[in-house]
Amino acid sequence: MFINNYDLINTMTLNPWINPHYKKTQHKLKEKFLTADPFPHLELPNFFHQEKAIALVKALAEERFEPKIADLFQLKQTNDLISSSNHFLQEFHNFLISLEFREYLESITLKKLDSSKLDLSGSLYGDTDFLLCHDDQLEDRSI
Repeated sequence: MFINNYDLINTMTLNPWINPHYKKTQHKLKEKFLTADPFPHLELPNFFHQEKAIALVKALAEERFEPKIADLFQLKQTNDLISSSNHFLQEFHNFLISLEFREYLESITLKKLDSSKLDLSGSLYGDTDFLLCHDDQLEDRSI
């Protein structure tokens, strides 16, 4: 049996993070994403392995959250996590900008992603916090 080195690397990078169900159904995700109403989107319950999600929540709990208030939202948010000194958050950031994960997302969304452009922060919504409906259209935003 021939194993493509790219597939091996791809699997090795994605396996620790992504639920295997979502790797096996990648072609179905693309179809669902492109045909979703009223705009292309996906809901991916349990996308990350549970232990990674728990570790992410624990790591975020150690970050400083600052109040953010505007006409569309009121919440608490961390700084961009690229500046975090938390090792796990750095690992998560590196996973999100990895070639393998970018190619995975590109194959589903048909959008070309730039590894140098990732906004990553934690948000915390309290009892009276809110996020109003909006189109989320920003010049450089792809997903």
